[in-house]
Amino acid sequence: MLLSEIYKNCSTLDQKEVEFIGRVRSHRQGKAVSFIVVNDGTNFKDVQIVYKSDISDFDEVAKARISSIISTKGKLILTPGKQQPFEIAATEIKILDQAVEEYPLQKKEHSPEFLREIAHLRARTKKFSAIFKIRSEAAFAIHKFFHDLGFIYVNSPLITSNDAEGAGESFVVTTRTDDKYDDDFFGRKAALTVSGQLNAESFAQAFQQVYTFGPTFRAENSNTSKHAAEF
Repeated sequence: MLLSEIYKNCSTLDQKEVEFIGRVRSHRQGKAVSFIVVNDGTNFKDVQIVYKSDISDFDEVAKARISSIISTKGKLILTPGKQQPFEIAATEIKILDQAVEEYPLQKKEHSPEFLREIAHLRARTKKFSAIFKIRSEAAFAIHKFFHDLGFIYVNSPLITSNDAEGAGESFVVTTRTDDKYDDDFFGRKAALTVSGQLNAESFAQAFQQVYTFGPTFRAENSNTSKHAAEF
C-alpha cells in the first residue's frame, strides 16, 4: 500500500496487517525496542515503525541507514493522543537498498544553498517536498479554472526564432561554437522562448478563449530575489 492510502484509511485498518515500501528518514535504536521513521513520498507525514531489537530476525534491519529503502510488513496500531495517529508494529522488515555512508541528507536542517548543490536529492526533504506539492496543486487549480471557463490550453514552442514583443534577452539554442547559424540544426538562430504570447494570439483567432502555461525563459543578468531565468 501507499502511505497516502494508509493515512486515508487508518481508522479502518486498526489492528490489521499492512505492507508498504518507503525510504528511511531516521533510525533510533534501543536495547529492547527500536524505531524507524519512513516515508514513501505520497504523504507529507511520516510513519513510525516499531520493532524489537532483541529479535534475531531484525539483526540486518539494525544496519539500515538514513535514506535506505525498506519493505515493511506489520500491524497498524492507532495511537490517539500521540503526535502521530498510528504506528506500525513490524513483523517483517527487509532492506531493499542500503544507502551509502556518505549520503548527504541527514537528520538535521540543510540550507537552500547546500540543497542546490544536490538538486537530484532535494525533493526528498520536507521543505522541497512541500514546495513541489504546493506547486502541483496550484498548477492543477489554474488549469481547472480555465478549463471550467471553456478555455483551450495552448502548448507554445519552447524553442523559437521569435523574440515575442522584444521582452528581453534570450538563451540561444545552438549546436555550434561559432555564429554560423545558417549551418546550425534549425538553419537559423534559435532561442528559448521568452513568451508564448504570439502563439496565443494566433490560436485565439481560431478558438477565441485560449491560455498558455509556460515555461518561458529570460536571460537578463539581473541577480535579484525577484528575477527568475525560468518561470
